[in-house]
Amino acid sequence: LGYLLVALLLAFPRLCNAFTHWDPATEMTLYFAQLPIHLIACWSYKKADSIFAPVLVLTIANLLACGRVILMVLLGV
Repeated sequence: LGYLLVALLLAFPRLCNAFTHWDPATEMTLYFAQLPIHLIACWSYKKADSIFAPVLVLTIANLLACGRVILMVLLGV
């Protein structure tokens, strides 16, 4: 049930944006890019039985994404 709720709660803002002023294809691409990370965070909560595990998973994912953006800026891509 938790995995389904995570998928639905993650989809809600993406669908709202897609139906209002953003491109639906872009919003669905963002949804499908974010969904695995949030499902891994949900799985880590289930395994560790602690709120700190998903916080750590999402922190690492955000740090990797920020590092990629910084690297792209430095390389001029």
